[in-house]
Amino acid sequence: METQGSAGPGALLLLVGEDDPMTRAVASVLEPAGYDVVTAASGEAALERVRASPPDVVLFVGAAAQAQSAALVHSLRRAPGVGPETALLAVAPAGASRAERLAWLRAGAWDCFSFPFDPEELLLKLATHVRVKREAERARGAALVDESTGLYTPAGVRRRAAEFLAEAERLGMPVACVLIGVGPAGAPAIRDRVAGALRAHGRRSDAIGWW
Repeated sequence: METQGSAGPGALLLLVGEDDPMTRAVASVLEPAGYDVVTAASGEAALERVRASPPDVVLFVGAAAQAQSAALVHSLRRAPGVGPETALLAVAPAGASRAERLAWLRAGAWDCFSFPFDPEELLLKLATHVRVKREAERARGAALVDESTGLYTPAGVRRRAAEFLAEAERLGMPVACVLIGVGPAGAPAIRDRVAGALRAHGRRSDAIGWW
């Protein structure tokens, strides 16, 4: 059973920060709480980690949480697998100014803690963010239409395919299925262009989805 401070099974947390006492102190709080912690010492390494395994939470520590590193937040937000429901948080070094913390929040961080931090408060907030992300993923998985493209989701495709096949069998009509590959990563920009073309030229009777 999950407790209020528990992230539950399988919560992956990306810890971005140099291998120093501050980063190790944060990791020593996260790992006993059940998080699967992976680390990245730089922004480039963080992007590689995200591409390999999309995390549930990204936590910047120390120098990585300084305001001048805020561009990394924008890069991560554009990375595949990091949706708007993925929490990005920071643990700023002791002495970080209010202006620095506000700049980090403006860049897109959900919260900014100051070191030393309250471990219980950090764990409670992290657990809440993980639960929200999982609920958002479940809701998106159950949706029949993707709001960003207007196309059927995998669940919608399955539903419409079953309906098409049942109608075709009843009426003795043929059914065609066309698959279009858009690259190994399915980049959002390519997806949006393909979706726009299919919406513009598809027939009203076609069920167009994104798998």
